[in-house]
Amino acid sequence: MKASFRKIGFLAILFFLFVKPVISGEKPLLSLVDSVKIGAAENLSLLISKLSEEEAKQNIQIKRKVFIPVLDFQTSRDNSNRLKFDNLISGKTFDGSQLGLKLSKREDFDGDSYDGKTLTFTLSRPLLRNFGKKINGVDVDLASLDYEIALESFKNDLNTLIFNIVKAWLDLFYAIKNLEVQESAYQRAYKQYEDTKGDIEKGVLPEQDIYLVEENVVGFEMNRQNAKYSISISENELARLLNFRVSSFSGFIASESLINDMSTISSFSDSLEIQKNNNPTLKMKSLALKKSLINLDLYKNQLLPLLNWNMQYVQDSEQNAPYQRSYNIGFEYSIPFSKRSDKASVVKGKINVREGELSIEEIEKNNEWNLKNNFDNLIYTFNILKEKKKATDLAKKKLDAQNDKYSNGISTLDEVVRFQRDLGNAMIDEINTLVSFNRLYYEKLFLEGTLYKRFGIELGS
Repeated sequence: MKASFRKIGFLAILFFLFVKPVISGEKPLLSLVDSVKIGAAENLSLLISKLSEEEAKQNIQIKRKVFIPVLDFQTSRDNSNRLKFDNLISGKTFDGSQLGLKLSKREDFDGDSYDGKTLTFTLSRPLLRNFGKKINGVDVDLASLDYEIALESFKNDLNTLIFNIVKAWLDLFYAIKNLEVQESAYQRAYKQYEDTKGDIEKGVLPEQDIYLVEENVVGFEMNRQNAKYSISISENELARLLNFRVSSFSGFIASESLINDMSTISSFSDSLEIQKNNNPTLKMKSLALKKSLINLDLYKNQLLPLLNWNMQYVQDSEQNAPYQRSYNIGFEYSIPFSKRSDKASVVKGKINVREGELSIEEIEKNNEWNLKNNFDNLIYTFNILKEKKKATDLAKKKLDAQNDKYSNGISTLDEVVRFQRDLGNAMIDEINTLVSFNRLYYEKLFLEGTLYKRFGIELGS
């Protein structure tokens, strides 16, 4: 994780210190970007996912232990009162070779006289099974792939969390805008009620007309209460995703202008290419296929007989005597009586590889269709949004015209009430379509696998 991600945590701390504990009862403004960054730094499920990634990273170092040379010291005394010191260093290479260097020294127990020393070098190298294979490096390679999978899994969890935050924030934004519309509609309806009540008292209108406008007021009041309830539910969901505690939560206001055009949206072909290179689910399956291929290669390798080339070189010296050198070279060969288990492992490995290939093909197909549907919905919703804006403008003009006609006595109160309701419905419909358009835009980024980048979050590999 790069330093930029740590800044998110710092931002969250500032938010919790200076914004979250609201004493006055006023709700703070919370932008979508702030919501995402706070959630990315504070969400417990995401923190657990990050720990899993770190665990996989440490596992690579654990698997490298096999390549750490071993230094061994031994000392002993025989029945002739002589001491023997053995110093041995040994190690393994990626291809399965084993090396050893041993120095043995002999001397009397009192240390006054030197008896001799022996230097031994050994080497064992595979010629058939494991030949040219990273046999000792397989676990390291698999652990490295596991880490890459964990990193993609974290990206997937991060994208999922961000998308859930986006949806909760948009729901809150819609609920707040809905309440604003309902408040305005209620004020218009209540003024109409007061005007009608005055006209009835003056004898201009019949008494039964009060029921029509009073019903209108009651309807808009119910809409206000429903909007307030929606705000409460949306606030709770967003606060849960941001890891707020109930005891310290007092609400907030989602305030930010939304995207209302196609200028920031890439083409379908570009988006499809981005998805192929960034979608975490697809990348996880591709990495899993690499693991299956490594295991299959290892299983096939085990079908070969064991044939190792062994060499030993010895240099021995006694006190006041010249060096004595010797060496031996030989081969080690072994083969099991039955290869059924190894053959079964190969068959299993091939099945795993085929399963991986089919999984990738299925995910690619589903991703393409999901992205295609998303683009179709984006274009449709954008076109509808333009018409909804026109519908809202027309509803306002129609209501103004109807009020003028009513004032001049050429329209009925029933018509005015109907146009009031039409305006409220048109405004809510436009806001709902705008929110849907933005939800589809962020869904596109989610399907591509780049949603976290949209909010300036950088991840290390």
